[in-house]
Amino acid sequence: MNLIKNIYFRISSNVIIAFMGVITSFFVVRSFGAEVIGIIAFYMSIIGVMTCVCDLGLSNTYIKFIADDKYDEKDVMATYFFLKLLLMITYIVSCLMYVYLINEGMDQKLILIFFTSFLLANGIQSPLLDICRARREFKIISIVEVTSNIIIFIYTIIICLYFQSMYLIALKYLLLYSLQISLLLVYLARCKSLHIRLPNNHLVKSFFRYARPLALSAFITKIMANADKLILGNLIGMKELGFYDIAKRLFSPVDMLIKPVTTTLFPEVLKRMQTSQTFFDNEFREITQTLTCVASIISICLIFFSKPVVEFLYGIENIRAAIILSFFSGICITKLFFRPYHQLIYGLELQKIYPYIALSSSFIKLLGYMMLIPLKFESFYVGAIGIPITNAFNWIFPGGFIIWTKIHQKYNKTHMFETILKIIIPLLFVLYNANQFNFNLYFFPFALIIFIIVQIQLNIITKYKINKILNPLSKLYK
Repeated sequence: MNLIKNIYFRISSNVIIAFMGVITSFFVVRSFGAEVIGIIAFYMSIIGVMTCVCDLGLSNTYIKFIADDKYDEKDVMATYFFLKLLLMITYIVSCLMYVYLINEGMDQKLILIFFTSFLLANGIQSPLLDICRARREFKIISIVEVTSNIIIFIYTIIICLYFQSMYLIALKYLLLYSLQISLLLVYLARCKSLHIRLPNNHLVKSFFRYARPLALSAFITKIMANADKLILGNLIGMKELGFYDIAKRLFSPVDMLIKPVTTTLFPEVLKRMQTSQTFFDNEFREITQTLTCVASIISICLIFFSKPVVEFLYGIENIRAAIILSFFSGICITKLFFRPYHQLIYGLELQKIYPYIALSSSFIKLLGYMMLIPLKFESFYVGAIGIPITNAFNWIFPGGFIIWTKIHQKYNKTHMFETILKIIIPLLFVLYNANQFNFNLYFFPFALIIFIIVQIQLNIITKYKINKILNPLSKLYK
């Protein structure tokens, strides 16, 4: 029950934030155009690459140690803060070296704004959020994020209407992280949840021992999270990057539905693996199938509504973003399908495989970006469409395949093929037939109803599961 309530809190807050982001993007795109949006995204990615040294697996290690109850919470927190400080010093040095060595033609104001923003985000905001996550205080996280984003929402609209400055738009990220840090510090100080002491030498070694296999994975993941925009901006140009960023902003409400589910599941999966012998065959199987079914329904909506939404909000001149957005449906499905299995790997303490997954996945991603983004077929070019295609495939191979082999070795089953047969195959059948009607909106109700009926017949959607999900709503804010 607490798991579902926590997910509700995160979903409700993230949906509010995402829709505020869509509204502000309407004002930003209408005021500045796709090319300026692309420039801002490009500079964020430049500094974003530098943040690859800001975590190195420490965040998951901290949450793991708190969940295990093997160590004193104050010692774990002090050690985490100390190690985080060392990483932030590395980040500062990396940024200074980059600016010193490669500064020709760069906008120094944007570099400075995003350098400071990510310094606050990774050095202070992220550890404070990790404290709340480890304590499972998701309601507080939701309140902090919604409050700060409402203020930034108002700020962004004022800038678009009266000042129209690209630098003031970029400054909103710095203000957002500053507000969240202030609110989190006030709450944690009032709860006396912040403890300042010297790090525990034994815990430092334990942190390194557990985080070492995750470090390379976190390092590469952070680089690859920004590589798509850098490659796209350099190969195609800022306008195509702007279209891609518009598509990502419209996808953000969906992504905001996914993130709270996966982040909330992580500490719960760890707890329940320790207390339930039948967790994998019962609860875990139910979780993965429910998430995949929800992702499939979201994908159907995404494919049908991408074009009318983009045309209504941003105008026909930005319709390219709609084509890109429809391909994000693949990311939605593969992420919700495989994410619980990734968290299961942490619970089984098989995180040593992650360096291999990170290296092979980064190679596949770079290869996919470089091959697909510049690809052209007469008047049609792939461009930014190659990014969601590559990212969706990357969840399947090599990461998904490696995880499948490890889990199959452990349990002699994975439930993956059952999920594919019951959910993915019916989804592909529905989308194939919808394509015959060119994904016309008039066909949308039929496509959705047919898919839901099939899921009911296969017992993926049941009255019991619906009641289990909806029952906590009445007690949510008590």
